[in-house]
Amino acid sequence: MGFTQQELASTAGELRRKIADFLSKETEPDVLLGSHPLVAFASQRQSIAIWHGHRIEDHLAEWISKAPNWAARSRERIIINGIEHEIDNVAFNQALGLVLSVEAKRVWANQDSDSKASVKRKHDLYMNPMVSPTITAQVGLPGSDFRHFVFDVYGNTKKGKNGMPIISGDKIGNIFDPIIATYVEWERTVIANAILARLDLHPQAEVFDRERLLAAEILAGARALEKSKQSVLDYIGAHAR
Repeated sequence: MGFTQQELASTAGELRRKIADFLSKETEPDVLLGSHPLVAFASQRQSIAIWHGHRIEDHLAEWISKAPNWAARSRERIIINGIEHEIDNVAFNQALGLVLSVEAKRVWANQDSDSKASVKRKHDLYMNPMVSPTITAQVGLPGSDFRHFVFDVYGNTKKGKNGMPIISGDKIGNIFDPIIATYVEWERTVIANAILARLDLHPQAEVFDRERLLAAEILAGARALEKSKQSVLDYIGAHAR
């Protein structure tokens, strides 16, 4: 299973419309730049980043499910010690007997201390040996191995600390499949190109070259890597220190 041309075209159209909407909002003229498009971008930059981060969270399960032998669900609700919790994304591979909880952060280094502390509390809860079996049973793979990690989508965190693994975007193929990293980079490029085109900072022919190359790579299909369960567990574990 992989991405289709129709899916890419539909997503690209959606992303471009969203950027156009952001950059069409009225802003007060800058004292130096007046109403130059850069003023609109400066005004909307943080809003775009927040929207983009939410989009990644909303769609990560769909992207993981495109990788061979993997399926995923977002916002999985589970009762732990009588309290309902919501797991951002739970991914599972029946062939490997492996269940993963994945929390995506657009850039981990940009998260405030409260956000990081919240993620660490979730990690400690999910990885509790008394809790993990409840999670694996809920997704229909009782007895499977379980791990939780942070997906630092556009950051470059080398590894986590205090036992919490952090896997940066360029390394996610070592867990699932390189097609996910390529797809996420394609979405980022579509958004960046939509902004650049709106600001008229690049000739149109140059703006979309990388976007086309990434799309072609995605459509070529998933490049499944031979992975054992132990190799995945070892890779995640190596990023927990």
